[in-house]
Parts: sequence; structure tokens; C-alpha cells
Amino acid sequence: MTWRGYRRDLPIDQLELMTLVPAGTVIPVYLFPNLQGVNRIQLILARPPAENYRRLAVWTSNRAFPVIGLFGVLAALLGLARFGISRLERFAH
Repeated sequence: MTWRGYRRDLPIDQLELMTLVPAGTVIPVYLFPNLQGVNRIQLILARPPAENYRRLAVWTSNRAFPVIGLFGVLAALLGLARFGISRLERFAH
């Protein structure tokens, strides 16, 4: 696999490679076992649509409960305000 897609400048030696890309760096790639040669491993430059959909679904589900809770609190406050106003009107007459 070539570094050209991941890094624009190619390292000259192992020391420069370790400074540019430290140990433990994750380089996302697709592995196509049916292909051979250069086409077997390809860099993931943009996320595929299925991955974007999954991330959006997780993001939405993580925020759904707080939003529903906020609507519940607002509805309860509105109900309490209506109840309080009706009690005030009864005592005013």
C-alpha cells in the first residue's frame, strides 16, 4: 500500500516515518480480499453512505430522550400555569 493517499510527503527513512505517523495511528482502509494487487487495499477518504446513516441514527437517538424530556417539562409547566391561573380567577370573584 502506498503512503501517497494518506500523506502527501513520503518519508525518507524509518525515523521520519515514525515522527510523521506515530505508533498506534489508525489508518482506515477497506480490504477487498477478492481483488489482487494495488486494488486490494484502498484508503477510506470519505465515509460510505451506510456509515453516515449509522452515525446519524446514533446521534439522533442520543439526543431524543433529552428533547422528549424537555417537552415533558414544558408541558408540565404549562399545565401548572393554567391550573394556577384558573385558581386565581376563582379566588378573584
